[in-house]
Amino acid sequence: MYSMDRNRSMTSSSTISDDPSDSNVVSSQAVVDRFLTSNARRAVTRVGDVSGATPPYYFNITAAEFAEIKPDLSKLKPTLSGEWRELLYAKFYEIYPSCPILFSYCRVRKAGSRKRNSPFFRGSTSCKNCIKVDFVIIKDPDPDTDVRVDVTVIGSCTHTRSGEGDATEGHEQEHRRGRRLSGRKRVAVASRILSGASTPSKEYYRELSEMPDVALRAGNTAPCHTKAVFRQAASELRGKRKLEDDVVMEIRSQRKNWLASDPVDSSNVGGYIQAIGDTPFYASFYLREQVEMYVQGCKQQDGCVIHFDATGTVVKKISDQKRVLYYCMIPENESVPILDFLSSTHTAESITYILEMFNRDARQMNHGNSVPQTFLMH
Repeated sequence: MYSMDRNRSMTSSSTISDDPSDSNVVSSQAVVDRFLTSNARRAVTRVGDVSGATPPYYFNITAAEFAEIKPDLSKLKPTLSGEWRELLYAKFYEIYPSCPILFSYCRVRKAGSRKRNSPFFRGSTSCKNCIKVDFVIIKDPDPDTDVRVDVTVIGSCTHTRSGEGDATEGHEQEHRRGRRLSGRKRVAVASRILSGASTPSKEYYRELSEMPDVALRAGNTAPCHTKAVFRQAASELRGKRKLEDDVVMEIRSQRKNWLASDPVDSSNVGGYIQAIGDTPFYASFYLREQVEMYVQGCKQQDGCVIHFDATGTVVKKISDQKRVLYYCMIPENESVPILDFLSSTHTAESITYILEMFNRDARQMNHGNSVPQTFLMH
């Protein structure tokens, strides 16, 4: 029930009564209705709400942020565009972090509408068996100023625990509530994981450390997704970045792209992927600059000492192929390799064949002259 002290302060000399037959008094329901009508932009909270927020609620959207969700008023039923749901919830979370609301209604006033008193935007949301929230933008936004969004919260959070021991382990899953990881945030997290700058565990614990106590007590996991969600996001982005499903076909596509950006010149070396074989599988990788570094190193008085090694822990198994090893050749006094290659056959003949192709390009770089070399095998 609503606080009666609040109702009395709003009715001044009016008398509260539940008898609808008395025309000289105002019913308690009428007082509440009047309160809701005259204070449509103030939040209504029930007694005992422990969400941690204090009405009235509102937040501002910057002009740049609104430009990204600006509606197309030429449409028959215009709505906000882009990731407007994520933006509004991110702002709402800062003032009311206990509930992961989901949007169910969005309306933008049409251009030239005769309903001059209607707000520019109204959106309705709710939390399951919990609060209902309305977002309202009253005036038409100015492109150069921030946009104020007024928020009305009806009800109170029903899934907030008053203490750490209120929920048993068996009810923990039911207590958790959240929102999907989507949009640019999903792509940004996946990109960090794929680049090696982060891991699913690091992302999880970072977001967990930033959650306010109110959200933790309410089980609102919207800003803190599980490690499995982060792994799935990274896997999806990795799949989108793949050029082909087949590994060999993907390498061929990448070779064409490299040659388009770095064509073959007089040295007969161009791009990065130099040679590809299907059965058995092999692929060699080096740039023109790497061959030049090798040639210059061999021309030194002391020659060039090359370290040559292989590992099989960085390459996934390719179907219908033996185990693929990654081979690397690197000069003793350098930190950059001169040749990398993958191969599923590891005989002396197959490895010599790939090395001879590299030496052929080195001779082309050296005006057709053989390049003296010294190898140190590991």
